[in-house]
Amino acid sequence: MSRKVMFTHPMIESGLAEMQALGYDVFCPKQKMSRQEILDMCSPYEAIVCPNFKVDKEVIDRMPELKIICAFGAGYDNIDVAYATEKGIVVANMTAVHEVTAEFGISLIAATMRNIARLNYELRTVPGLPWGPIANLGHSMRGKTLGIIGMGRIGRGVAKRALAFGMKIIYNNRRSVGEELEGFLGGARLVSLEELLRTSDAVFINAPLTPETFHMISDKELEMMKPDAYIFNQGRGKIIDEEALIRCLKSGKLAGAGLDVFETEPNINPELLKFPNVVVTAHMGTSTYEDKAGMVAAAGENIIEYFEHKRFPHIVNPQVLAKLGL
Repeated sequence: MSRKVMFTHPMIESGLAEMQALGYDVFCPKQKMSRQEILDMCSPYEAIVCPNFKVDKEVIDRMPELKIICAFGAGYDNIDVAYATEKGIVVANMTAVHEVTAEFGISLIAATMRNIARLNYELRTVPGLPWGPIANLGHSMRGKTLGIIGMGRIGRGVAKRALAFGMKIIYNNRRSVGEELEGFLGGARLVSLEELLRTSDAVFINAPLTPETFHMISDKELEMMKPDAYIFNQGRGKIIDEEALIRCLKSGKLAGAGLDVFETEPNINPELLKFPNVVVTAHMGTSTYEDKAGMVAAAGENIIEYFEHKRFPHIVNPQVLAKLGL
């Protein structure tokens, strides 16, 4: 039987090869579709791959044949996992995205602290921009303390790369990563969130969005930070209270920020765009040609493993297996 698989967004189609070779009926749009367009056509599909698309009760109820939902990355807060589980639908994610995301994370830190992004813009747009030994200064990364909130694979990858820049690592996480890995990361230390905020020169967020992490960085937390510190968010936009961040930036409390995710993305609060010391990017931690094709193939692997072998290498809701008699 030809399995019907739906991608909600355009993809690099070379990644579809394995599913197509198995005869799967794969729909991959050529251009971005509206939510209503997706709702109107999703009914017959058995699998859906959903980058930046909310698969909630409305979508799930429109798809009576749905067997598996595949997140397009490690995060899956755009999927109603509880309702999918109730309906006996497997939810899977991808774990092989940490290296490329960590690569982008350290690039965002460097581009912000060393004024690379700002100067690239100003040299193109500001006539007579001054040059000279004390013009256009940024901050060295060498010798600075990087505080990482969320020490999963991506956080550890950022820490590893930060060591090459001579940074010291502290982190806040639900649990320690262990003495051996802490030693490998230059003597990284697990600290409280308050200690991390008070002592870090740069705070890097890569935690998942949960009820506990929603607006975990707001006025109180920003006030704890050093006046010449930077904050970076590559986790989820709603972890930072953006209105609080804007107030902090207006007061000159922070040296700057680098943001790859936003509270209402793809819409960005226009106030954030007014600050020359804020670098903004378009949720692009995995945005390379090589890795996007690989992610499409990884989504296909999740789907193939389920349909062909009843295996679930990256299942998010293992409790659903009892419902499926597996």
